[in-house]
Amino acid sequence: MRIGGMIVLLAGVCTTASAAVVLETAERDPAAADREIGTNVMRAADGRLRLERYEDDQLVALMIFKDDALYALDPAEKTYAVLDRETIQKVANVVNPALQEMQAQLEKMSPEQRAMVEQMMQGALPAGGEQSNKVREVVETDRTDRVADLDCRIYQVLEDSALVRETCVVPPASVPGGQDFYQALSRMGALMQELLDSIDAPWLKQSIDDQWSTVEEMKGVPVRSREFENGKPVLEVVLTRIAEESAPAASFDVPEGYTRRDLDQL
Repeated sequence: MRIGGMIVLLAGVCTTASAAVVLETAERDPAAADREIGTNVMRAADGRLRLERYEDDQLVALMIFKDDALYALDPAEKTYAVLDRETIQKVANVVNPALQEMQAQLEKMSPEQRAMVEQMMQGALPAGGEQSNKVREVVETDRTDRVADLDCRIYQVLEDSALVRETCVVPPASVPGGQDFYQALSRMGALMQELLDSIDAPWLKQSIDDQWSTVEEMKGVPVRSREFENGKPVLEVVLTRIAEESAPAASFDVPEGYTRRDLDQL
């Protein structure tokens, strides 16, 4: 599952540069001769994260995490939104009444109308707006592999015993700066969990929470991930480069010229 909409953080400016671990990954389509869909560049330094997504060599999304806040930038629109603990409450105050109204309207619909809505939402909305009854588990296998000159352990994510994801993970200590990257990712996950806990939509919380809890259960840095549908791989994300580089402090700030958009107003 790919989650749309990236949220970015703005924090105070520091005047010095520091060493950062840089991880570059490529997204590929196994069904189309491993055609490259996009690339991602992740930088971690001093508890901060910067995640960039490129398609056709163009920056299409940017997310920064720093000081327990997330900032989502839209490079095309030159706008950004901030997610921090104050914003979480504001968003919940707006979203929860809207979700309740949406659920009330869905309950009034005929089966045909509801089916059309579900199709428009690409199956994201379960019947009755309730949590899925699928049993999900993360299984550590005895299989290993080698990706980007790193030895990794393969984990499987199963839903009702069917394989939906397979991820090869390395211990944070085996990656230069990997512990800093893992800790920053965990703190970002904790902030997302607070957002999910504040939203009155079990089906939405479950779908997103599954992504973050998988990272926590594997307790490592993923270097390759494959998603499956009906037993066949449909997406592969693989580490292509890892290095330590100097990271100017300004690279973790919102660039000049961007306009803020409040999440609770969107």
